[in-house]
Amino acid sequence: MFSMNSFFQTTMASTRTLACAVVLLCVTCSVAANALDSNKVLNRRSDRLERLAQRVGWKSIVRPSEAELNAVENEARRQPQPKIEYNMQSDGGCPPGYTGINCTSPICYNSSTIVYHDGTANMGDDVDWDVSDTCTDTYYFPLDSFVNDVYIDISASGLAAPNGRFLNPTGQEVLPTSMLPGPPNVWIAKYENLVKQNGAGTYGLTLSISRPGACLFVVQATTTLSVDGGFITDPRDDNVQTQQPVGNNGIERMPIDGIPSYFAFAVHSNNQAQSVSFYNGRILLQISPVNARFGCGAPNFAGTFTCNANNFYHVMIRGVDPYGYVWQRVYYYDCLAASPSKAVGSIGQSANLLPLSQCFNDGVLINAGTADAFCFCKPLFTGKMCQTPFTQ
Repeated sequence: MFSMNSFFQTTMASTRTLACAVVLLCVTCSVAANALDSNKVLNRRSDRLERLAQRVGWKSIVRPSEAELNAVENEARRQPQPKIEYNMQSDGGCPPGYTGINCTSPICYNSSTIVYHDGTANMGDDVDWDVSDTCTDTYYFPLDSFVNDVYIDISASGLAAPNGRFLNPTGQEVLPTSMLPGPPNVWIAKYENLVKQNGAGTYGLTLSISRPGACLFVVQATTTLSVDGGFITDPRDDNVQTQQPVGNNGIERMPIDGIPSYFAFAVHSNNQAQSVSFYNGRILLQISPVNARFGCGAPNFAGTFTCNANNFYHVMIRGVDPYGYVWQRVYYYDCLAASPSKAVGSIGQSANLLPLSQCFNDGVLINAGTADAFCFCKPLFTGKMCQTPFTQ
């Protein structure tokens, strides 16, 4: 005799079996999709390492000495925070748009709201990178109190297998939390909650390789301390972002070939910046102290700096966190080709005219080295170079 109870039990069992199969299929699909996404990310990282190494010809970067950096950063630290003044030149104060000691601190005329990139996204911002000719060198770099997870990538030229030994500020080896898969010539290690567990300070990375050859390393860190800004020709201009942030890069307005410009930026978390090192490929071009601007969304600026189109540029920005630890971030940028028409500076002066290089009678040269340079004269003198005394 047909049992309704048996029918329902069979139906329920079939339903549960089907549901389990659907769940298992969804989980399998999700795992497969995540694996594909992970492979894409790792392939992009491998390609990025290869491009970085090729852009510097697999040669080591010329680094400033610690003494050079300290000298520039001490200069930045000594600069007093000026009181905002709007006195006119005839009153013996600063010209409009400038304030501070010797009237060298700009006041922005178009304050902007900075759009920050997410320094915790992906695998974080770049902290350091270099190429070792022998892949046997030891490199040192700062990790600050705003650093969370750290990723170290080492890529060898050819088929050699690289490796790394990571040392904390006390010289003790730190073992990776996990190793990420990659090609045989790429070593990728993840260190979770690194600074929380080992403290902020100077870390070391010793490279090794299975056979003689060069290798490149990149240190990235997920962090809430990031930098965003861009290049401007007028130090009072706060339009430092002409494009949206892309990935973990912090430069959103590029300089123009042959035109002196300033690098103006804001630091997320409002930490002190002290120096900017400008690089063309592997060559250190200059180290500039960071100066203050007022009424600006991007209150820090350095320079001037002049680039040439088609070269590969990056900046290394350093500062100090609230606990006295050095922080360091690296960002990359292009040099745009100049317009065929005559370039004009942002306050109307032609950029191909010879800029002022000196002022007479104790006048102060403002915007030195740029097309917008001008002389701020003492009360008893006038003229383009303060060369003419006032007559009664």
